Amino acid sequence: MNGRPFNVTLTEQAEGVVVRVSGEVDIVTAPVLKRHLESAIAAGRPAIVIDLSQTTFMDARGVGVLVTTRKRVTDAGGRIVLRRPPALVRRVLELADQLDRMPIED
Repeated sequence: MNGRPFNVTLTEQAEGVVVRVSGEVDIVTAPVLKRHLESAIAAGRPAIVIDLSQTTFMDARGVGVLVTTRKRVTDAGGRIVLRRPPALVRRVLELADQLDRMPIED
């Protein structure tokens, strides 16, 4: 880790549930993110906004969590938005061919 602790917070807002992710999303922290996103899905709001602006790293495990979440949310008629992913995270999503599948909000 780079010294920045991993943290996830959920906030209900008019737009839906905002999930703020800070730190590194990797093999160790991805299951924690998954649990938080499952809680956001269970809230039953029409949109989940995943704020990645403070995410410093994401590996394939983290991308897998986002892909699974997107599928579950869209299958239920909702939408998922990725907010302000840093360049490194965008690149990982691009390499995984996910940028066109998940709307990005800057």
